[in-house]
Amino acid sequence: ERLTLANSIYTDLNRIRYKVEGMVLMAQYATANDLFFAIDPQGWANVVTMKNHVGNLVQDWNGLVASNY
Repeated sequence: ERLTLANSIYTDLNRIRYKVEGMVLMAQYATANDLFFAIDPQGWANVVTMKNHVGNLVQDWNGLVASNY
């Protein structure tokens, strides 16, 4: 029973270690955009959508200002 429990704990710790190693590799070699997408795809999509909306608003504003001169 003790050996079974020890093996179970060891297996769980190895899974955690592999996941942490994967996260470290992503942090070292992935772009911030890729890292954010991997952590929270929904949040990443919201940020990209809002960034595009803001870019369109700025373009529209610049078009209005340029047409007044």
